[in-house]
This record gives sequence, structure tokens and C-alpha cells, in this order.
Amino acid sequence: MDVKKHGSVRSKIICPMRATARALGCIQYSVAMLLEFVSTIITSESRHSSHLWSRILSGSMGVDIGCKEYLNIWLVFLLSMARKTEREHVLLLPKFDNSGQKISHQALERYALKISERFGGVTVIPVTLGCSIDPDTKKLQCEENVMYVVSRDLDSLPREKWEETISEDSKIMRALAKEAGDEFGQWGIMLTEDIIKDVGFITGVKKERIPKEIIEKDLFARRLD
Repeated sequence: MDVKKHGSVRSKIICPMRATARALGCIQYSVAMLLEFVSTIITSESRHSSHLWSRILSGSMGVDIGCKEYLNIWLVFLLSMARKTEREHVLLLPKFDNSGQKISHQALERYALKISERFGGVTVIPVTLGCSIDPDTKKLQCEENVMYVVSRDLDSLPREKWEETISEDSKIMRALAKEAGDEFGQWGIMLTEDIIKDVGFITGVKKERIPKEIIEKDLFARRLD
């Protein structure tokens, strides 16, 4: 028997088998790590999940260097799925113009209507104070604003519509801020967009009237409110 030839044939069989076994082992380990990663995302704050992932890739959790490629592929997938997180937009509009004249409630109501037409509703906080330091007097100056808060619940939409909806929401809110700035003569309108963990609307039982014991009876207190 040709020992060299036999050894060569054997190595050609064993090496692919070892490579396949190693690859399967990496995939199995990767899945275990990814499940822990996903669990951390669900149950903890985002900074904890980021810390876990850095530990995995740094090798402090015993991940084989050769397995990192599998983990990175799945990380890209997870990050793309993570974009399903809902969004919250906050728009601040002034209640008075630059000369101190009050802006009509009809003008401010139009923006509540436009936002509601896009999102289905909006929370309006009638009075918020926006303050800054006057560059000339170095004193605090404040002005009254109306705050519009709206959230996007992606769970109510098909998965393929998420990215498009998020992008379109941002464009519409920016366009409204620009429109308000031009209409009210402002050099800048504050608009924020935040990623939030979840938006939910918890259903209750609709009633025409609530129990008498939780209704305010004091006429004086009611009028003061």
C-alpha cells in the first residue's frame, strides 16, 4: 500500500469533516450567544446589550475567533430588525410672535390637525416654557410654547412598511416645523425625534359616566381648575 497516497486521501476526508464540525459548532454557539443578546435587549436597557456584545467580540466570554464572522453576520441582521423600535416626535411652537402679539389658537390648532391626519392623533401640552440666556443682558429669558407630542406605533403596520413610514414621518414633521417657522416669523423651531422602546395603547372599558365617588363635587374647586 502506498502510505503517502493513503494518508493524503484520509486527510482529504477528515479535514472537510473537521471544518464542517467546527462550523456547526460555531453556528450553535453563535445562536446561543445571540439568544442571550436578544434576551438582554428585551429585558434590559440598550447599554446593557451593547456591553454584552462588546464582551462577546472581545473574547472575554470565550468566543472562538473563527466564530466571530458568524456573530457579525447575525449582528447586522439583528440591528436591521432593531429598527422596528417606535419613534416619538416633539414639536414646540411659540404662543406669541416676536413683537409679543399672541398667535391665534386657530393657527396653532391647524398644526394639531395636520399631525393628527398623519399619525391618527396628537398630545397637545398647552403651555411649556422655553428659556435661554439673553446674550446682551446675560439674564434668563423665557417664552411660552405649545408642545405637540406624537408617537408612531409600528406594530400596527406590515413589516415591509416600517422603514418607509419612519422616513416619511420624519420628512413630514420637518416640513411642518419649517412651515410654522415661516408662518410665525421664527428663525428656528425646535423639533426632536427619539427612538423609544415601545408604543402601546392599552384598551379599557368605555363608560358614559364614571362612579360618583370619583367625580369632583366642589363647585369652587371645579371653577378654579
